[in-house]
Amino acid sequence: MWVIVRERMEDYYVGVLENSPECTDEIKPGMVLHFEARHITQIHIMK
Repeated sequence: MWVIVRERMEDYYVGVLENSPECTDEIKPGMVLHFEARHITQIHIMK
C-alpha cells in the first residue's frame, strides 16, 4: 500500500491511502490512515 504522509504525531503518522489494496475491500484510496513507524517498510521522499 502506498500512503502519502500528511502529519507526524508523537507516536504515529497520519496519511492518505494512494492505491487500491488487492487484499481487502475494507480500505479504499483517499482514506485517512493512522499508523506507527513499525508499519513502514520503505520511504520515498518526493522533491
